[in-house]
Amino acid sequence: MKKIVLSIWIAVISIGAASAQQYTAFSQYINNHYLFNPAAAGSYDGVRIGMAYKDSWTGFHNSPKTNMFTADAKINDEMGAGAKLFNYSTGPLSRLGFEGTYTYAFKLGSGKLALGLSALLYQIHLDKDALDMKNPDDQVLNRVTTEKEMVPDAAFGAYYYGEKYFVGLSALQLFGRKVDLMNENLQFRQQRHYTLAGGYMFEIGSEVKLQPSLMVRFNEDMVYQSDLNIKAIFKDLAFAGVSYRANHNDFQYSPGDAVVGMIGIQTSNLIVGYAYDYLLSDIANYSNGSHELMVVFFIGKNGGTTKL
Repeated sequence: MKKIVLSIWIAVISIGAASAQQYTAFSQYINNHYLFNPAAAGSYDGVRIGMAYKDSWTGFHNSPKTNMFTADAKINDEMGAGAKLFNYSTGPLSRLGFEGTYTYAFKLGSGKLALGLSALLYQIHLDKDALDMKNPDDQVLNRVTTEKEMVPDAAFGAYYYGEKYFVGLSALQLFGRKVDLMNENLQFRQQRHYTLAGGYMFEIGSEVKLQPSLMVRFNEDMVYQSDLNIKAIFKDLAFAGVSYRANHNDFQYSPGDAVVGMIGIQTSNLIVGYAYDYLLSDIANYSNGSHELMVVFFIGKNGGTTKL
């Protein structure tokens, strides 16, 4: 019974305990800013449609996997809207939900400042059938008070951007709700998380562009994670990049530091990218790293891009 409780608790930690990992850290965040900031919805002309998939910590049994579909559009010069569908699973626990976003932007200096607010509703589900029960008569499952719980939430973002630069701050899981799928000893709270990110596009001649960027994620306990990234775009046809991720905490289930390599195709209306996270911490002795696939379509004016 203790092993079953421990396996569920590890999954609970992965999906929502007090760490910097309650939200999946997409390595290719630079390819779709709406992934990490609600206020980025509608920052591109036309319509942007995205898909992202990440298989984290491969090599572990029931390692975390994330699927996310996004769509956002500019309504007019001031307003934008967006939506996300997401599914996060790890072992017997999963989180399936929807996010709807409204943004309002106004001219400020050489760029625009957008403010965005999202409403979320997701279901956290404990799949009893996915538990590896050594003893089918084990009474631990009798302690489960509910297998599913609907959780409402909200997110807010501020996003300042121009033709070649962006900087944004977002706050996630604003409600800070308590989730309890088993008993009072296995409940956890959805901590508020904050993301600060910025980047700039340099043109190196007529055929190469370099875009360095930095993202810092932190929660209420000031456990934080930073990503330093540089992406090169060649002839508006292909890209390659590298990142260094530093995890600034001692949480034993954290993936730790990592070096990320990414490659892909990038045109005026399409981005297709792959990233591999090579882990540098002790967890690399048990995991083969993480794989990530991202696709983004731009539909509309000028392919929907702002040269970011």
